[in-house]
Amino acid sequence: MSKRMRLFLVATLALTVSLFLGYRFIKNQFSSAPDNQLRFKASGEPVSFVWGSAGHSTSKQQILLPITLAGLPDTLYMLLDFGIPNTILYQQPIDSLSARLGSITQESGKRGKVINNFIVKLGNTQVTAQIAPILPIDQPFDWQQKHKIIGAFGTDLLEYHAAIMDFPRQLLVLTKEIPAMLQQTAQFHAFQFSGRRILLPGNLNEESATFMYDSGAEDFQLSTNQSTFNRLKTGTEYQSTIQSWGYNITTTTAPTQASLSLAGTALPLTQISYLEWPKLTQRMLIRMANMEGMVSNQPFKESILVLDAPKGQFAVISNQPSAGNL
Repeated sequence: MSKRMRLFLVATLALTVSLFLGYRFIKNQFSSAPDNQLRFKASGEPVSFVWGSAGHSTSKQQILLPITLAGLPDTLYMLLDFGIPNTILYQQPIDSLSARLGSITQESGKRGKVINNFIVKLGNTQVTAQIAPILPIDQPFDWQQKHKIIGAFGTDLLEYHAAIMDFPRQLLVLTKEIPAMLQQTAQFHAFQFSGRRILLPGNLNEESATFMYDSGAEDFQLSTNQSTFNRLKTGTEYQSTIQSWGYNITTTTAPTQASLSLAGTALPLTQISYLEWPKLTQRMLIRMANMEGMVSNQPFKESILVLDAPKGQFAVISNQPSAGNL
């Protein structure tokens, strides 16, 4: 065997090993999640939420949950972001809280600042984050703001509980068990919760597809890959730039007449989007998860979404009694 051939084989082997290890690393990033630090006993009582925006968007398509802190009369808010696997706090609001209360201590963690045993009241439920990471996200904070947002609940809120999200009435119920009436009347379907990411099977234009539910998204109804976007768009495109975790993401959106259904329920869809992810790892994560894209809150606004994470089942219900009466 010639020296050139040996070098070629060594280089090929090294490249193959690198690709394999890279694949394993990225796949592990998607299928794993940090330890769940939330501790609470779900009361099963409905909590009213408001529509708003934790970022710079004016669309106000995000769910904001009212919370209270001991020693503070103000109502604060946490974004409900089921696109992230763990609850986080924002640096600027926490700095303001620390200055006002004096009882919040920021400590150094493995990957940045944290607060140990951070306690909030969500309705009548006390929620404790044993370790709450603080992220330097650009989140403006002012005590005169109508909605003073200090952080975001992730899917760790859901991991050991069921969530009933009544979008028309703006109610969230966290419970250990789905109410009997709902169990009997709703048609439940299996969903994946790998890495605490919510992957919902459904149909897009009568073709099977899997979408990640991201309740923290607000700049699109449904995102998909570029080829599907080009096939299903029906009108003029427009582009915008959104900020996500420090990255600028170009979003291309267009009208569509495509049909969308999840858990056997048809959902309204008037626009479709394509997101240009800046990092290769982000694009590979979507492909490895066999995802068509992501779905936001907007298609559910006329429905009740039920997510039972412990049993891995979900339902989408239209024209039903309020979640507070189930």
